[in-house]
Amino acid sequence: YLQGSAHRPMFPHADFPLDAPRPLTFRVRVRQSAKAGATLRISVDGTVAAERVFPAAEKDVAQDAVVEAPVPAGRRTVRVENPGADWLVLERIEIDPYG
Repeated sequence: YLQGSAHRPMFPHADFPLDAPRPLTFRVRVRQSAKAGATLRISVDGTVAAERVFPAAEKDVAQDAVVEAPVPAGRRTVRVENPGADWLVLERIEIDPYG
């Protein structure tokens, strides 16, 4: 679970330090969002590179969503966070072309 504002202290964000010899794509697959809604944000070196809002609904929602961000070559920090209301379930994080 990537927590939103409802439970932020439980898991506020994840940082990924990278040293990429060439540009890459950072990809996050989302499996489920809370009924209160959520937002997936990917930042590179503190600048938002991609964001997707999962709106509130009557119940928790199964998702098959992919959010991806380009990452330039060099030493970078990629942050994955949820500034939205409630949780997201992440299925997988991929760093293309590495897996």
